[in-house]
Amino acid sequence: NNRIIKYIDVYDKGEVHHFREMVQLLSRKDFERLLSETGFVILNLFGNYALDSFDEQKSERLIIKARKTA
Repeated sequence: NNRIIKYIDVYDKGEVHHFREMVQLLSRKDFERLLSETGFVILNLFGNYALDSFDEQKSERLIIKARKTA
């Protein structure tokens, strides 16, 4: 079903808060299509929080910088 489910525990001031996060896996092509369909143009693709270039085979994540067209 192309989803990732994560369970997160946050400890704060002696209390524990439990969260469940479910995210949909999307490919680069999925993002390109969705952004194009909604009037965005992609400016940059990055592969990590250090803003290194995106490499589909090696990058930890996909970070997209996009701009809404007029």
